Amino acid sequence: MRTPVRLIVVRRVLVSLATLVVAGFGSAQGLTLPGQNPTGPGQGPTGPGQFDDARSQTCSEVSGLRALYWDFSNGAFRADYPETYRLVPYAGALFGHPVQPLYTFAYPPGWTAVTLNDPSMQLMGANVVRADGQSVWRRLNLTMPGTVRAASIVGTELDLMASTLGLSGSYQVRCTVPSYVDPTSGFEMTAVLVDADTYTASIHAQAFHSGGLTVAFIQMSVAPASQYDEAALNVFFPLSGQLLPPRSSGQPQCSDGQDNDGDGKIDYPNDPGCTSPEDTSEEG
Repeated sequence: MRTPVRLIVVRRVLVSLATLVVAGFGSAQGLTLPGQNPTGPGQGPTGPGQFDDARSQTCSEVSGLRALYWDFSNGAFRADYPETYRLVPYAGALFGHPVQPLYTFAYPPGWTAVTLNDPSMQLMGANVVRADGQSVWRRLNLTMPGTVRAASIVGTELDLMASTLGLSGSYQVRCTVPSYVDPTSGFEMTAVLVDADTYTASIHAQAFHSGGLTVAFIQMSVAPASQYDEAALNVFFPLSGQLLPPRSSGQPQCSDGQDNDGDGKIDYPNDPGCTSPEDTSEEG
């Protein structure tokens, strides 16, 4: 039974963010590359079917590629990830963010990379949008005043997704990561995997609370449910793998909850060696 689930603890719709993100969603609409099927046969070294029997370590509701991608995105160690989380299975174009060089990656044919950048919110990131506008992978970080909970960030992402894709706003929650808050560092995280009408979406949010500000890190992937596993294998895994090198924690040093450089300070913004939650070294 499909039950409407509202995940917003504090309904805080950020108008500037909404405008920027929705613009990124729609910017690939109308782009067509005749004869190309970027998530079809031949785009990856293997097909998604070989992972049909895979099960998540943390969620019993899903299997296959979506289960592996869910675990990967949440930092769970798996020996059976598809190789595409380390290898790029396509000859695509290179994206480089004009402000944040950490957002540099190759993206596949038939998709468009859209720069997200708003200095007033310290917002940086990218949307990678399929030509038909129906599948999106996104990573971004931004700074907001006050204490904005990770669950609220996820809720806002769901609202934006539903509005952009014309969905009903009813979600069947498949997997969740309950909100976790580190009282020492102010680090908070949560995640959700949902079916929304005919789509499947995975949203992960990290929030760093310090000095009256919230620094948020967001990763989202959405595709029609029947195409999600294929998109995960050929697009979501390689995109995420390029920006998130394999680590025991599954996170960059500046957002892994560890004191990697031994200075008594953990992660961004507490460790002065970190420039953002995505910084891969606490040593500066």
